[in-house]
Amino acid sequence: MSTQNCPNCSAEVQFDARFCVSCGTSLSDTSNADEPSVLDSPEVDESIEATSDTAPAPPDDTGPPALTPPPPPTDEPGDSTEEPTATAELPGPPPSEALVPPPPSDPPSKPNLDVGYIFGHAWAKFQERPGLCIGAWVIFTMISGASGAGGGGGGGSGDSDIDATLAIIAIVFGILFSCAAFLVAGPIRGGYDLAMVRHSAGDNSVQFGDIFSGFNKFLNLFLSNLLYSLTVFIGFCFLLIPGIIAGLTLWPVFLLVMEDDLDPIQALKAAWELTSPHLGALFVLGLATCAINIVGLLACCIGLLVSGPVSQLVWATVYRELRGR
Repeated sequence: MSTQNCPNCSAEVQFDARFCVSCGTSLSDTSNADEPSVLDSPEVDESIEATSDTAPAPPDDTGPPALTPPPPPTDEPGDSTEEPTATAELPGPPPSEALVPPPPSDPPSKPNLDVGYIFGHAWAKFQERPGLCIGAWVIFTMISGASGAGGGGGGGSGDSDIDATLAIIAIVFGILFSCAAFLVAGPIRGGYDLAMVRHSAGDNSVQFGDIFSGFNKFLNLFLSNLLYSLTVFIGFCFLLIPGIIAGLTLWPVFLLVMEDDLDPIQALKAAWELTSPHLGALFVLGLATCAINIVGLLACCIGLLVSGPVSQLVWATVYRELRGR
């Protein structure tokens, strides 16, 4: 409600009061009546109305839109469809399989047939198990060498009949022993060569009895030895050179029968294909093994117990290099 001040004591009284509550002065004077009433003033009415209109409204849960924090940005429907559409229209990268070319087939590694490397590896393997190497080599040499042994006799001044009989027995026994040795030479060599290849590869499970493992493939190894021996013999009959070539190229035939289970003809062909591209290097290695065996022979033959096994380990290492192992 509007108020006014008393003209006498300046006390605040209501606008429509006739007397001042403090001093009792009459408030209905003509001077006051001449002045336009505050209530009658249109400006006051407008101000009152404006005040009432602009009075703070009761708090609303939602609040005015201007005061509401803006919602998190969301993709407009048009935007959400345009961007994936544009991405879908772009040519995508090819699959990962298409980007990575197929790995090329690994070419066969070139065998290392260096004399120093081959002999160094063979000597190291001999030092690891010299007993096995020497014992297996002695059995192998006795049986394979006996296949070419013979006998002979001589006359004497005394009991010539007895000497002749002993000579005949020795010859017959030698022939029979040579035949028996030739029968088992192939299987013995197959088992011995495979045992040395395994030992050269670091197989510590090799035992002395493994040199007899070739008897499991007796027929193929016997026929392979027969064909190999005939080929080398015929080659030596033609000015030695074909026989040397046959010996340098066909020696893996026994290992191919043992490992790949080939028949004799297949084994001979595979041996030729394996070794013939490296004939020069094999010839140098053959000369080197002959040289160390001559040195062992000159050392009262005892040196053969070292040079012989080392020579066989040399060819076992060469075989592993040719097979890429």
